[in-house]
Amino acid sequence: MPRASALIALLPLLLAPAAGASTGGTSFPAPPVGGTAYGAASTARPTIGRFAVPKRVRADKVPVVKYRIDEAVGGAVRVRIAVLPLGRTAAKGPLSLDQGRRATGRLQRVRWGHGTRLARGRYLVRLHAVDDAGHTLVRTAYASGRATLTVVAPPKKKAVAKPKPKPAASTPAPAPSASTAPPPGPSSPVATVVGPVTAGVFPVAGAHTYGDGIGAARTGHTHQGQDILAGCGVPIRAAQGGTVRANTFQAAGAGNYMVIKGSLTGEDYMYAHMAAPGSPAVGAPVAAGTVIGVVGATGDATGCHLHFEMWTLPGWYLGGYPYDPLPSLQTWDNYS
Repeated sequence: MPRASALIALLPLLLAPAAGASTGGTSFPAPPVGGTAYGAASTARPTIGRFAVPKRVRADKVPVVKYRIDEAVGGAVRVRIAVLPLGRTAAKGPLSLDQGRRATGRLQRVRWGHGTRLARGRYLVRLHAVDDAGHTLVRTAYASGRATLTVVAPPKKKAVAKPKPKPAASTPAPAPSASTAPPPGPSSPVATVVGPVTAGVFPVAGAHTYGDGIGAARTGHTHQGQDILAGCGVPIRAAQGGTVRANTFQAAGAGNYMVIKGSLTGEDYMYAHMAAPGSPAVGAPVAAGTVIGVVGATGDATGCHLHFEMWTLPGWYLGGYPYDPLPSLQTWDNYS
């Protein structure tokens, strides 16, 4: 009996939970805490790695705007540039430039489109981007994707004094004989030419061959003129007489180039990739056949050649458009 009583007294102690044992909690193994489950869509948003806008630009040029968008998952985003007039800027309204899908993690350059010009005044330039998941740009105080741009008037062209007419000779000069006159160009327009071929001078004064023509594929655009392959240093002549409209340099494109407005047609003639800056200066008159430079490979060029363009009225990036110069070149090549 005493023995049974002792067992009964110990029974509660045996059935009680051990000291320090868990009475609940998490089963083993414990589930993960925090983070994104494997296979779930990323919630990362694209960020602005770089956004460079010049402080000012002339009204006859477009600004060089560069940007880089970064995103943890990589890939591409849809990019748009908004240009908003500020204050009393004489602009028609906001400008929206769709850049299409652009790769992330790479420095990109804004494509303005042919003929785009900004009126004088101040603008707010904004960078917009959306990834495939619909995430928009993260904007911070140090990378807001916004910048102001001031467009100023281009410098006034200096007036060129017109040469005084020579006094008339006492006796009229004889008319040139028909045998010495150059053969005329075709009297009817060629299918790919805007108008009839006018008399002119072949622009390369040396041995040459024809390269890529208008419409040839290029990265981000199509070829706008005719390449004439020739040795480095071969003289380049003005195909038409007229007035120099542009004489400058473009590192990522035309290199040293010149634009001359023809006095016969009013159309513009563009000569690119010259080895050195051309001559004469902007605003100066040029006679047909005058040497204006030499063949080179400056800018975005592979091998020495002349890139030659012809533009309809009102002219080069003033509302005109380039057309095929090959029929004119072939005609001039036959007699000049």
